[in-house]
Amino acid sequence: MDNIPTYIKRKHGEEEITYLHPALAPILDETYGIMVYQEQVMQIARDLAGYTMGEADKLRKVMGKKQVQEIPKQREKFMKGALQNGIKEEVASSIFDQMEKFASYGFNKSHAAAYSLISYQTAYLKCHYPVEFMCAVMDLDITKTDKLTTFAADCKAMHFDVLPPDINKSDAEFCVENGNIRYALGAIKGVSAAAMAGIVGERQKNGAFKSISDFCHRVDIKFINRKQIEQLIKAGAFDSLEKNRNKLFSNIENLLKHISASSETKSSAQTSLFGAEELSSEIKLVNAPDWQNIEKLRQEAEAVGFYLSAHPLDAYRESIERLGLKNCQQVLANIEAGDSVKATIAACVEDVQKRIAKTSGNRYAFVALSDSFGVLEALLFSDGLIKYEDILTSGLPVQVKLTIDKQNTDDKPRVMINEVKTLDTAIAEQAKGVVIYLSTDDAAKAVKQILSTDKQGANKVYIVPQIAGWDVKMEVPGGFQFFDTSIISKLRAVDGVTDIKEI
Repeated sequence: MDNIPTYIKRKHGEEEITYLHPALAPILDETYGIMVYQEQVMQIARDLAGYTMGEADKLRKVMGKKQVQEIPKQREKFMKGALQNGIKEEVASSIFDQMEKFASYGFNKSHAAAYSLISYQTAYLKCHYPVEFMCAVMDLDITKTDKLTTFAADCKAMHFDVLPPDINKSDAEFCVENGNIRYALGAIKGVSAAAMAGIVGERQKNGAFKSISDFCHRVDIKFINRKQIEQLIKAGAFDSLEKNRNKLFSNIENLLKHISASSETKSSAQTSLFGAEELSSEIKLVNAPDWQNIEKLRQEAEAVGFYLSAHPLDAYRESIERLGLKNCQQVLANIEAGDSVKATIAACVEDVQKRIAKTSGNRYAFVALSDSFGVLEALLFSDGLIKYEDILTSGLPVQVKLTIDKQNTDDKPRVMINEVKTLDTAIAEQAKGVVIYLSTDDAAKAVKQILSTDKQGANKVYIVPQIAGWDVKMEVPGGFQFFDTSIISKLRAVDGVTDIKEI
């Protein structure tokens, strides 16, 4: 792999073609003096060191499979044969070093040629048809969430979107939609691709679903069960029919009852006038407050496998910039051997895997942290786990102080957690005031109650009611201290508080 830049330069006449020994010229001439195929390694062993065909093939296997205990024996044999053929010891040693380095990642000619052709074809498609190419790639790994996460990030970097699943627009597989990719229903965790194909088939045959009632009356019970409808709701697949996901989630039993009854009515040979009316009636749903945005995104990530429509930190973008926090991608960039870098990031805690040290018996943990740019895993030692475990398992976005070390060139950077606090706490410590956006009267009452517990201070609080036709910002009389640094988290948790921005 290291020789690729040299190969390109030599192919274009930008670098002179050289050989460690003239005897290599007829063997490596077609590849500009660089070992590319396993057959070349075998031929070098035969022509320069007197190996038989069988011995050369054994050398290839030893090097290719990195049989460390066998390599010194092969080096001795190669050196002995090369010296007998008049090749200087240092030249023979350098040739063997090159063969060993190459053979650890080399292929036979037919294999390499086939791969290069496929690589050329896929590179062409990715360049000229990027959306269609990535759609096909995602379809290929439709059940592998870890790969889909990476592919979705690739699409973002290529300047097109992966649109969220939609019961009226998604297919069972990934599909191209107006220059973007529509997420596949069959890629949602815990659903059957065959069942989703059945739902899509009904939609294609009889038109888009007009409402959640229309969906329940038309879809056969054999295509949907409780787990599947739960996952579809969490993933936001019904948002085009009903935006309040928790309302649907709270009515799952009712929805399933109607799906089952409608399926039974349609399959009955005695379908009556009353049955026809039942198949067109509106299902009465019990009302329920929608999930808070952070909870909605968490449920979505559980169903899809990663944050798709948005990331919980998106709502904190201005605050993160004001606090000067890095992202996961930035802190790991350009880390070199010997570096020990300190950084502070904003992140969501995706996983906390606790361990017990065999020698000391102390607890420690590996913590998976994510933002809209990527994911990193950090180590939290015993004292930190005792101190910060409640915050890490709270489900709230966090501010994390890290140390990133890299001891050797080949090692991955080691990330260690030094300090954790909720992101809202970090914001409250720095804020001069906040603007609270409300959508209901009940939210205003709850906000007033929380603020009444605070002490008088210099921080200003403004209320913006989100009412159609209104454009007003009202200052709450007096000032606030925010002495309880969790106050912003408490305000965000109020039903009807749609956003909070600090001043």
